Amino acid sequence: LTLTLTLTLTLGEVTYRCMGFCEKNREALDDDLNDVILTARNPLVGAAIRTTQVQANFAAGVPRPRSFSGHGPGRQEAKAHGLSVANQFKRSLRDLVVTVASTKTLYVRCIKPNPRQQPDALAAPSVLQQLRYSGMLEAVRIRQQGYSVRFAHADFAHRFGGVFPEAQDLEELLSALQKLFQASWQDWQIGRSRVFLKAPFYGKLERLARLRTRVAATRITRSYRGFRRRRGAARIQTWAR
Repeated sequence: LTLTLTLTLTLGEVTYRCMGFCEKNREALDDDLNDVILTARNPLVGAAIRTTQVQANFAAGVPRPRSFSGHGPGRQEAKAHGLSVANQFKRSLRDLVVTVASTKTLYVRCIKPNPRQQPDALAAPSVLQQLRYSGMLEAVRIRQQGYSVRFAHADFAHRFGGVFPEAQDLEELLSALQKLFQASWQDWQIGRSRVFLKAPFYGKLERLARLRTRVAATRITRSYRGFRRRRGAARIQTWAR
């Protein structure tokens, strides 16, 4: 018999196994809370906290300290082995932040192609469920609604300046492109150092830039071939004379 707990969340259902749940989530109380509980007038409360500490130390293989109160060696030993889960998490997180800050971080989202982790097998429902539960679909939707494409001023002028060479500055260039595509002024914004574009508007600009590049390449190739033919004909005429 396997006991499970299923929570229905916004993104779907999440199932937890209840076996070993208490052991995995056992957390020692802070020292200040232990001190307060040990001073309780009810002897049952003090005995309960002492018993809990003894059981926790015994499970961890820690010898029984001499005392649970005061400032003696037994108290220091209890503090050393009474590190709570929250404090361990904070310490690990602090070490991780230091490590990440010293590196150039690239975040990669890993998706399992199938639950059995077999090669050459793609389970589309499982992949979609992972993307939905991890918030990737919502993040993509929010990013599409905002200014997801960003260019430095010089890079934008270099990439799309050839589409409208008559423009004198970035604002004039973007205004001309806006009229060309019948777009809204909300599709782009000019910052101090960058140009912000929405994804649909950027897609149109990119297609137009590629089209202009292909047309220009075709013209250059045609002109060069014509030049070679004319030069070859001139040489033949020179030799014939």
